[in-house]
Amino acid sequence: MKQILLFTIFLSAVNMAFSQEVDARLTTRYSSTELAELKQNDPEKLTLLTYALDHACYITDFPKGKESGLNGVIEMNTNEPIDFIALGLEIQKTNQYLRITGTDKILVVKSEWVLTNEMQNNK
Repeated sequence: MKQILLFTIFLSAVNMAFSQEVDARLTTRYSSTELAELKQNDPEKLTLLTYALDHACYITDFPKGKESGLNGVIEMNTNEPIDFIALGLEIQKTNQYLRITGTDKILVVKSEWVLTNEMQNNK
């Protein structure tokens, strides 16, 4: 019984220490195990995802006559901060252009390449 209690306390301490190093917003999509694996095996991707939380998306006017270049439609409140994870989106190899329902705006989700270059240029 004492060992179980100590083990539980140890796991809680490890979880708290880990959660302090990783942006908590990532835990809504990724488990602690997945984030630990990223941190261990692909820290560049973890850095990219963390950067993307604040820099991956923006809203712009819909360019007339460009319907063919869209990746789809999305329903969202344009007055709230953009959270690509909450919207169910993922960072991909290419930019994504999504028409925002009920508006003349599009949501642009930057690609891995664009975000990586931004991070390098901001150092």
